[in-house]
Amino acid sequence: MNNFLSHFNPFLRRAGYLLIAGASLLIGIFFIYRSLGASVERVVEVKVVPVEASSRARALPPVAFDSFAYYQTIIDNNIFRPLGWTPPRPVESYRLIGTILPTDTHIPPKAILQSTTGNTTHIVTRGDRVDTDTHIVDIQPKQIKLSTNGKTRTLHLSIRF
Repeated sequence: MNNFLSHFNPFLRRAGYLLIAGASLLIGIFFIYRSLGASVERVVEVKVVPVEASSRARALPPVAFDSFAYYQTIIDNNIFRPLGWTPPRPVESYRLIGTILPTDTHIPPKAILQSTTGNTTHIVTRGDRVDTDTHIVDIQPKQIKLSTNGKTRTLHLSIRF
């Protein structure tokens, strides 16, 4: 062995000796652990849990995770969004063009609405349906109240005279 390592430079020779010493140390540790581990008896305690109890425990999440606010925080503070990101402004599906308020009490007030998605114009009164979910709640001067799925919103006339 000495003859084999003598052909290499001193650094490689020392590295070879360290490699052999490390391998023999690991083999010694393995055999000592193996011989001590075989003589020691291990006591294993087994806990028997009924199937119904374990499935119930796994089915219920912790109380903190039940609330929508917990997950909303994760959605609002998404770490994969670019810096300076702001949420897009919701686009209103209708624009108020004008209101017609007659002086006669027997004639209902009317409003002219324009759809921003389809460029269609609607002339509506109180109680009319603009689409399947949206209906007119109230018409006032220069404003109109719409209700969509129970949520009321107000559109204002954008042009000032």
